[in-house]
Amino acid sequence: MNQPIETPQPPVSRGRKFWEWIVVPADSNYSPEEKRIARLATTSLFVIALFEFVGGFSRFAILGIPLLTAFSGGLGWCKHAQA
Repeated sequence: MNQPIETPQPPVSRGRKFWEWIVVPADSNYSPEEKRIARLATTSLFVIALFEFVGGFSRFAILGIPLLTAFSGGLGWCKHAQA
């Protein structure tokens, strides 16, 4: 008689499922708080890596320096960009 009412969930896209597969810890013994922290840390690392790739490729394209040299400067301002 007093059964909980289930609301229909919207369908989850393949991209969302893939992203969750990447960022959520595989071990189910973690608490929800630990999973949330792991998801935040993994997402932060992906954002840093994305900015590193964008910076390296932009140094390669705009400054015309060799591709390997463009990525050897590290994060942020590099000595090649000052010239």
